[in-house]
Amino acid sequence: MTTFRSSPYHSKLFRLRQPFEIYIPKETSLLNSERFVISRDYEYLAYTGQMLKDISEEFSYNEVSPDAHESVLYKIKISDINLLAEKLLNLSYGYVNDHPDEEFIFAEEVEEFLGLVESGEIISACPYFIKNL
Repeated sequence: MTTFRSSPYHSKLFRLRQPFEIYIPKETSLLNSERFVISRDYEYLAYTGQMLKDISEEFSYNEVSPDAHESVLYKIKISDINLLAEKLLNLSYGYVNDHPDEEFIFAEEVEEFLGLVESGEIISACPYFIKNL
């Protein structure tokens, strides 16, 4: 059995801002997908970016045009790695539609987010995706 002991550096490590690069696949491309599917893809990418920005101390993302079929890179710095793990788990449930709570509907959360952006209550962290809906 292996035992890990916490060192003074362990707690310091978890308080430091850690950089992360998170890739989310863009499922669609302009030539091979219908417009409503591309819009849904961009809605999910905008929501994902917002969720990551909300927990990050620094945030950036790359813009992927509708005709490109490549992943979106989100770069963040965060000091609470456990919070990041929880957020990524919830986002992954939404993308694969496999949340343990059967009443959880990811698309409804995304729609609520879009309504808040439209009403001006939230300024989107990823305006490029909102603009291209």
